[in-house]
Amino acid sequence: MKLRGFTAHCGCAAGVCLALWSAGGALAATINLGTNADTYLRDATVRGGLELMDVRGGSSDFRGYARFDLSSLGSITITGASMKYTVSGGASRNDTIINGRYATYGLNNVVGNTPQNWDETTLVPTLKGTEDVATLTGVTDLDDNVAGISEVLNPAAGSAVAGTTVTVSGAPLVAFLQGRVADGGLATFILSNDDANDRGFGLASKENTTEAYRPVLTLEYVPEPASLGMVILAMAAGACFRRPR
Repeated sequence: MKLRGFTAHCGCAAGVCLALWSAGGALAATINLGTNADTYLRDATVRGGLELMDVRGGSSDFRGYARFDLSSLGSITITGASMKYTVSGGASRNDTIINGRYATYGLNNVVGNTPQNWDETTLVPTLKGTEDVATLTGVTDLDDNVAGISEVLNPAAGSAVAGTTVTVSGAPLVAFLQGRVADGGLATFILSNDDANDRGFGLASKENTTEAYRPVLTLEYVPEPASLGMVILAMAAGACFRRPR
């Protein structure tokens, strides 16, 4: 289907923003997704309803779990991806976030791991699977020491101030997400501070009262033909259609 010059946009109030365009005759799309579950693992207390994910290194090892749901997009082909998290403050430690204190891992769907449909209202360390970021067991390494991964801080030197962001992108992230599309569409990321020193920071969750701080996964993709009509109808229902000039 060729829709040259066609563009459409919708607002992001529900954590989803979508744009469609035609590139070389092939329909492409960009969508922003919020997490549909996020928490952090520390002790026997369930923390899925908090406004932040407390990420801490050293012997504490508090780790965030953040999940995005791509299932509604169908059998898409992802051409680009970036994932942004924002410092919120309010954590057990509020140190400067720097590249050496932040790492992302994709949770693989393998026997023994926490299932992709984990529940943020019940997940605690004793219910976690056998995945381990320290030994790279059951996870896909998406840290910036992996070839092809970009991990950009804003400001570039890092900061402890609320609103500081870390954005992860690159081909390994695309490959991990494409694999999750082919396996039900749920994509879980583990957010870790692998620094041996006891340093930490809070990253905003989907419950954060500052909407701009909430996690965002931006996908560039080619929709499957069968889902295209549904996408356009959903956009029209949201009153976000703009005709070509």
